[in-house]
Amino acid sequence: RTYAEARASGFLRACAEMGVPVDLVSLRHGEMNEGYGLIETARLWAETKPPTGIACGNLLIAKGVIAALGAIGAFVPQDVSVVAHDDELPGLDSAWMPVPLTVTRSPLQESWGPLADILAGAISGAPITDLQRFGRISFIERASVRTPSKPL
Repeated sequence: RTYAEARASGFLRACAEMGVPVDLVSLRHGEMNEGYGLIETARLWAETKPPTGIACGNLLIAKGVIAALGAIGAFVPQDVSVVAHDDELPGLDSAWMPVPLTVTRSPLQESWGPLADILAGAISGAPITDLQRFGRISFIERASVRTPSKPL
């Protein structure tokens, strides 16, 4: 199972546990860059009922989402909450985005050692189940989220 599948599954499970409905049409998958966040947010507004929140796979996507929301006249967090995974990317600081962004923190630099171990295990023929790892993730709430004012 890929990390993207695991993230999507975890997101859907968490929403179900909280009783938050998810319109599957609103789930988007693609390149993890600013342009993708911008374009897919515009498409989302054109194709579906505007959401009360958007969860992004990384800071680059979130940056594009926030730009698109501003362009269509939606405000973060007044109209739409925005959260992102991968708090630490070179050249981006989630605390200093146009709205300080709520994020999960999972530093890439902490993954290099385990990644090297996984690669060595794969080369030596270890079963995939023995190679999977889960890293530390923390949640940092900032100004980009609020309780929705409209009913879910």
